[in-house]
Amino acid sequence: MTVLRSILLLVVTFMMSACNTSNTLSPPNSSARLRVLAALNDGTLEMDVTLEGSNGEALNGAYVSARTPEGALVPATWSTARNGYHFTLPGVGGTYHVRVDSAAAGVLETDVPVAALQALPEVLDVADADGNSVRNYDRVRASSPLLVTWKSVPGAERYLLNVKQNGQTVVNLTTSETSAVLPASTLAGVSGLGQPASVKVTASVQAGDPLYVQHHYLSTSTTSSVNLGFQVVP
Repeated sequence: MTVLRSILLLVVTFMMSACNTSNTLSPPNSSARLRVLAALNDGTLEMDVTLEGSNGEALNGAYVSARTPEGALVPATWSTARNGYHFTLPGVGGTYHVRVDSAAAGVLETDVPVAALQALPEVLDVADADGNSVRNYDRVRASSPLLVTWKSVPGAERYLLNVKQNGQTVVNLTTSETSAVLPASTLAGVSGLGQPASVKVTASVQAGDPLYVQHHYLSTSTTSSVNLGFQVVP
């Protein structure tokens, strides 16, 4: 009887010790960091949420959700390709509240403001050195500088002018203005038949911190014009 009582006492002591140990193991990682990248492009919002441990590796197994500006609660899905949690949402401007509930990191939350640009930076004119407007499929000499102008977009901070020839980018120019000059010989004219070229303008606005130091998020919003194509001759 004494032996049985001793065994029972040992079993109870072991179970209590196990319970206490399970309650103290793996406390939430207070050094875990939350990073949110939100990109609204032409009406669609792509949002990536990364939960980063103290060793710099992404943590999974969390429940991640976003409350939209309209009040809808949307769960994220884990994306192996992106090494984080991902949302694809309608491109609505406003503040999104992102919440991460993780056994490894506890609960982390942040607000992500997203600005929605409502207009397109439509290309208004491409003019050569003589002031002649270049329209779709017109020919322009490579020796002539070109003045490209486009519509201002309310709320935009900067514009990216992309110039391509034969499908390859030859110019990526960023400016806060609504016009830019392409110097003579920017484009190559190697044939009297002409080499295809095009211009396209993208307007953008940004909020947050690209380094994720002052803020846990970086949000961008862009809208783009259609391509205006023409032929470049010697």
